[in-house]
Parts: sequence; C-alpha cells; structure tokens
Amino acid sequence: MNLDEQDINEFRINLLERFMYLQLAVSITPKSNGGIMNKTVKDTMIEIGDFIKESSDVELRNRGPQIYNFIFQICNKFKIFFRPKINQRQIGRDFNELFKNNGNPYSYGIEYGWIDERIEFFNNLWPSDLPYQAKIGIGVHSQSYGVEEEFLLKDAFFFLVMAQETYDNMYKLSNRYKEAGRDIEIDEDYRVFSNYNHTVATYSRLGTQCFYFFTEAFINSIGFDYYLRNKNRLSSNDICTLQGKKKDGRFIPLEHRIQKFQALIREDKKIVINVTDENQRKEPFVTFFNDIKDTRDAASHFTPVKRNIWMRPDDWLNKIKLSVEVCLEVSKQVWSACYPNRDLPEYLLKLDYDKHLEIAKIRVTDISKHD
Repeated sequence: MNLDEQDINEFRINLLERFMYLQLAVSITPKSNGGIMNKTVKDTMIEIGDFIKESSDVELRNRGPQIYNFIFQICNKFKIFFRPKINQRQIGRDFNELFKNNGNPYSYGIEYGWIDERIEFFNNLWPSDLPYQAKIGIGVHSQSYGVEEEFLLKDAFFFLVMAQETYDNMYKLSNRYKEAGRDIEIDEDYRVFSNYNHTVATYSRLGTQCFYFFTEAFINSIGFDYYLRNKNRLSSNDICTLQGKKKDGRFIPLEHRIQKFQALIREDKKIVINVTDENQRKEPFVTFFNDIKDTRDAASHFTPVKRNIWMRPDDWLNKIKLSVEVCLEVSKQVWSACYPNRDLPEYLLKLDYDKHLEIAKIRVTDISKHD
C-alpha cells in the first residue's frame, strides 16, 4: 500500500472503521475463542486503538500498513464464527455511533436487532426467538442477554419463593411455640408473628403484581418485536398498533392489544382469542382480567371501593400461586395465538414453571450465603 499516493486522513478513518469492526467482533466473542476478555487480546486492542487515534502522520505512514494487514487477518479468522451481512467499515461506523451521547454498549448492551441486521452467526449465541429490542451483553457480559419481561418474570418467581419460604418459617415458629406450650402473650411475640404475616402478604402482593406486569410486558414485547423485524413493510397505523398505541398517542387497552396483535402477526390474520367481548372470554383470561388484573389495579392505586388488599397470609399466598398459574397460561396462549407454528419462547425457557422456580430458588440461596 503506497500511502504517499493516498490521503493520510482518509487512511486513518479507513483504519479506524475497520478497527471498530474488529473491536465489536472480539467484544461479542467468548474469551475462549479470542474474545476481548482474554488479557492478551484486550491489551493488543488497546495498543492498536491508541496508535490509530494518537499516532502522527509519519508514524501512521510507517506502521499503518502493517496494522491494516493485521486487522484484516484477524477479521478473517472470526469468519469461522460469524460473517458480516453488510460492509465491515459500515458496521464499524455504526458501532462507533453507539458510544456517542454518553452511550456505553459495554455497560448497557446492544439491541439484538442491531446485531442481527449486521452479523450472521453460524452457531447463534442467543435464542433465535429473542426479541429484537433485547439487549445483548458484550465484553465482560458477552453471551448474556436481557429484556424487560425476562427480568420481571425472574422477579415474580423470586417473590413467590420468598413468600412461600416466609410462610413456611412462620408456621415452623408457630409449631415450636405449640410444642413448648407457649402462648403469644408478650408484645415481642405479637410483633414477631405480625411481621411474619405482613412479610408473607408483602411478597405475595408484590409477586402478584409482578406476574401481571410480566404478562403485559411479554404481550407488548410480542408486538414490538414484530414491528422491529418488519418495519420496512408495515403501514404507519400498523406500527402504532404494534407499539401498543393509537394514532393520537394514547395507549391501546391490553384486551384490544391481544386481539390486534393476532390479526397483524398471524399469516391468516385470524383472531383466535377473543377477550374484548366478556361473553366470549374464556379461561384463563376470565380470571386474568377479573381477578389478577383487579388485584394489581387495587394494589397499585388503592381506594376503598376497589378489591380488598388486606388479607390473611394464607389468602395472599394462594393469590400469588393463582397468579403464576394464570399468567403463565395466558402468556403461552397469546404467544401460540400469534405464532401457531412455533414452539413456546425459548428465551423465556418456554415459560416452564419448574425451571423458573428453580432459578428463583438458586437466587435466594446465593444471596443468603452472604448474610
């Protein structure tokens, strides 16, 4: 490469854009495959990046071609894992844009859709049905992902486990009192059992709300993901609907979203779940809207004319157990109504109760180890 015949500033930009593509490549690659968490790789990337940005024109003329060839060779090696769908320099420019306006994809991740539109993986690191708006971790968070409905579901199961554990501990303590022939006679005893009662209610109430929050977030995610994947062929009205909004900016009620999403997403455009007409509404949607949603509404903005949220711990525990059963089933049915030929969402472990319960139990165990 004869840099005497090439504008050095243009060459620096070219080199920087290719370097940014390489930085993205090593940032989404596991450490064992040459990812940036490998110390040698990280140190080399820092050295090259600093040189491209800080070297003098003379230094760049002398060493630039060597670095250009090095970047070219390393990028080719990553082609056994993935290949660019568009020009590498364009991907480098796009990746660089993510750092502007105080953006930091190493802290906040990159949208899965952004990556999927630019890079094709031969062995996908993430579930294929991961929503386009999900955030993909890079660097130290490589191979991880996060999306709002996923952590809401984790939180809901956490509350379920904590509610059950607190309830069990309360009854263990009560049995010890009975075995010892001890009555609740002093203020301290009353306070302890009162706090147990309140804590069971707290975890159950928050968990019931959280299971509802998850369900609504999940349904919204179905619509938003479809919009992001098909935005170039959708009308402006359909885009608003899939974002859960009317043309005037007001939000569409959940019942109507469930039906409108089916009509837009299904290939046959049919509505197989009718929930706007209460006479046609079936289980689990009857319980979801008439019980779980009412409880969520009362707990979120209570007035005396709404559903009672002052209940015995046994009743609250039964409520959160009902919530997980109903909300998971509603979520499964809405997903299958929109995507009748797909399996249940892999990115949510197919909404498997036992798997999510086990994850929540591990979470509780892990944090209790450091009490």
